[in-house]
Amino acid sequence: MSEILTDNNNKVHVENMNFYYGNVQALFDINMDIAEKKVTAFIGPSGCGKSTFLRTLNRMNDIIDGTRIEGKVLIDGSDIL
Repeated sequence: MSEILTDNNNKVHVENMNFYYGNVQALFDINMDIAEKKVTAFIGPSGCGKSTFLRTLNRMNDIIDGTRIEGKVLIDGSDIL
């Protein structure tokens, strides 16, 4: 894995991330930083992509056939994709 330096206070850096179930795009151009040692909440209505996004961080979508991720997801500066 390649390492990219990010802000020292950020644990997770997401850049231009898109997620697809087959031809259906579920997440659109997500850009965000998640600070280290801080509580972060994802709040939204049912079906808006909260669980899909969290599964992306945990690499749980990798086991679902036909899924695809574009963009960068860095944890501690290392690209997990």
